[in-house]
Parts: sequence; structure tokens; C-alpha cells
Amino acid sequence: MWLAAHAQKNDFSAKRCERELWKELERGVTPPAYLWLGLAAAAVVLGQHEECVRRIKAALDLSNDNFQILATAASLYSDVGELRPVEAVLEKLSPLVLPNDHDSIESMCLLLHRTLNYERALEMIKKTGFAEDSELAQATNRFLALTEQYNVTLDKRRRLIEVAIGAVRAAKYAIHKTALDQDCGEYGVRFEIFIDETAERCGEVNRAIADTLCEEFDDPVPHVVTFACRPTSSYVFEGHFAKVRL
Repeated sequence: MWLAAHAQKNDFSAKRCERELWKELERGVTPPAYLWLGLAAAAVVLGQHEECVRRIKAALDLSNDNFQILATAASLYSDVGELRPVEAVLEKLSPLVLPNDHDSIESMCLLLHRTLNYERALEMIKKTGFAEDSELAQATNRFLALTEQYNVTLDKRRRLIEVAIGAVRAAKYAIHKTALDQDCGEYGVRFEIFIDETAERCGEVNRAIADTLCEEFDDPVPHVVTFACRPTSSYVFEGHFAKVRL
């Protein structure tokens, strides 16, 4: 999990962990949903997108709506650029979060920001009593004001992400992490996609993303959201690991 969370590329460690997790799964002692999540994290590190998604689904099938399993699944989906499933998992997670659990609520809202579903994030903020002058509320309202100004619907925002990620996958790159930079001032937000490549090659992928967006949309609204492909070596983990709830 640590390797996936920090976008660290260490195939040897990932494969070693993977072998141990398969052995533990065969033993049948540890709850299997947690093991499937560990296997999914290994697939993130190894760049095995389809296998990662399969393993996340296996964990969710066994989750019994467990808070920790749902939260981790949402994060892993986000890592590999599967943003629609992130929204679906967060909807299942939402009723399990206590109104005063502001750490979990903030983490969920930040994941919703990454899906560009700021509307749902605002609903959660209002429902759970976050202060209107909090950094989270301000960032949410600021982006929504921008989308209203330029009439950028949620459906279009979702489609923009799908097209940008599709361009990266079309270039035959595995996505190891996604992130959202909201400190872009009046220029909206920057959706970042991390791959195991050099800065120079990422520049080429960025041009491919831009070309694909311009082909797909009359106006890809770069004043609202831009997309940047970056080397995994440049990723800095700024989150925290949630406490396990059994």
C-alpha cells in the first residue's frame, strides 16, 4: 500500500508482497477483502491496470460495506484513473461516515474534487457542518463559480477526464497515480497524471493529450481545467493513511 500511495516504482518489492498475499489468501485466515486490496495495490505499482481493477472488484464483492475497504478501494481506483467508479464507491461510503468525522469527510471531498464532481462535495460539506470559510469549502465554491461562469457541466468535466486519460493509455502508458492541483489561481485546476517516464517523454504525452482534447471538444475549457502528465518520480505524497476500522 505504501508503494502505491507514494507512486513508488519498485517491481521487486511489489512482486514479493504479491507472492506473500497470494499465500495468505490460500491459507484462508486473514479476511480476503483486505488481501485483495493489497493485491490491487501491487498491481498499481506493477502497472497492471486491468488486473488492478479486477482485484478491487473482488475486494468490493467481499466488503460487506466495510468502511476501510470502501475507502481504500476508492483511493486505488483513483490511482489508476478510474474516476467514475470512485464516485460510485464514495456513494456507498457516505452513509458510513459520522458527521463529526471531519478527517474522513475531507478525504472524501478531495477525492470528489479529483473526479471534478464538486457539486457532490459541496453537498457533503453543507450536510456535515464544515465552516464556510474553511479551505475545503472555499476551494469547492471557487471552482463551482468558475464552472458556472463558463457553463461547464459535470458531464463535460467527466468526459474531459476520460478523454485525457484515454490519450495516456493510447500511448501505451500505465497510470500509477492521479492528483489534482487546486492552487492555480484564476485558471481553475490542473488534473495530473503520473506515469513511469522522463519529463521529456511526459512532454510528448502532454502534447498528445492536448491534441486529443482539441479533436474531441470545440472548447476543452483550459481556463477551467488543464491536464498534465508527469513522471512518477516527481510525485509527493501529501495525504495520510486512515485508521483501520474492523
